[in-house]
Amino acid sequence: MPFFSQFCFLVYIQVLIGNVACEYFSEPSWSFTRPSIEKKTRGLTGVFQPPRIESRNFLNEDTEAPHLAFISNSRPGNPSPPKFKRDESEGQGTTIFILDQSFKIDLPELAKNDREINTHFVEVSEIPNMKVVPASLLGDPQYFSHGTTVAALAAGVTLGPAPKANLELVKISGEYEQEDGKLAPFSVRTMWEDGFDYVLRRVTELKQAGRTKFVVNISMFMRKDESNPERTQAMEPAIRNFFGRLQEDGIVVVLAGGNTGLEKNDQGETDTYEDYFLLYIASEYDNVITVGGLDTDGTLWPGTTPRTLCANDGADIYAPAWDVRTILKTGEYTKSAFFGTSLSAPIVAGTLAYFLGIDPLDPPDEYKSLPGKIYSEGKVNAAGLVEYMKDISHKSKRVLREGTEELPYEPPVELRVLYNGAQGPGVDL
Repeated sequence: MPFFSQFCFLVYIQVLIGNVACEYFSEPSWSFTRPSIEKKTRGLTGVFQPPRIESRNFLNEDTEAPHLAFISNSRPGNPSPPKFKRDESEGQGTTIFILDQSFKIDLPELAKNDREINTHFVEVSEIPNMKVVPASLLGDPQYFSHGTTVAALAAGVTLGPAPKANLELVKISGEYEQEDGKLAPFSVRTMWEDGFDYVLRRVTELKQAGRTKFVVNISMFMRKDESNPERTQAMEPAIRNFFGRLQEDGIVVVLAGGNTGLEKNDQGETDTYEDYFLLYIASEYDNVITVGGLDTDGTLWPGTTPRTLCANDGADIYAPAWDVRTILKTGEYTKSAFFGTSLSAPIVAGTLAYFLGIDPLDPPDEYKSLPGKIYSEGKVNAAGLVEYMKDISHKSKRVLREGTEELPYEPPVELRVLYNGAQGPGVDL
């Protein structure tokens, strides 16, 4: 087994098609055990001692409040906004849908604080080929898992770019304990489809109540079943209906870009977007943002799945994937529980919610152009929001860290970084 797989569990998702269960690989996007920093986990030769260029040091040295700062483009003739200027709305009035595993919502990081936090747990009465259905799979609202961290990185009180955003936490997967004691995700097709249906129903309800600003984050994936394309095709209608309906409603979907960049097959190649359900379908929709991973110094996290092997233009936007400060079920903070693009995606989703929270009738001076870019006839223009986020992102040409080994794919020529997850002074990063 490749070194990287030992830490990012390669696990199965079972998909129900009639009475037949087929298996898909889920995105190997997380781990409860921090890998040692050696060459193949980072694409470097020998044991690596990274330069401690922390998130806040991506910013200008004269910033007074780096934890309130966003990275913005500073092209000649288009000066970036003051790095310390942040609108106080912090995502207020927006709703972020997180489709993931279980969510522990009684943590201070997910305090309501005058916002709504709702959960939807899919009920599955029977799962083929399993003698005992794990309770955690069927929906314990207080079960801590991957979903809790994803929610916190989007809209956590201290971790999220949009701490005032409402949250709709939709469980489409659970976990079970393997023989080696490690936890692995498990899901069935009906859980995904029920989750999609819930999001669409809930959007309709909220729009009727006058709420019109939404972002959807998905940090979990299914691998295409090349051995049985008929089974693969069975899932496509639900996915296309989901993306299409959200596109019509002006809702951006944020997708983690995958963590298989260092995984090689017998031909020495790695997976690309073509190998994953949501990623290859997403390219057909202009309301979808794919998110790649950044390493600690702002260079490409080599584990990021490439869009293509050659002429690779990379993910739409990049955000931290390694050494990201996250939450534990005890309420304590850590940087050792999770890693990967599953963390990068909610950072971007929260940032989008932040921008949607800005009052279009009274935006700060540095964002005067924002309403015309992301609204059309009083409604959110999802394609415009996606392009605006790309446009104001910092365009980094320093893609690979010096000493990086040759990758099994062509790296992108630049990294578009919208927000770097910066923390404030005194925070132990």
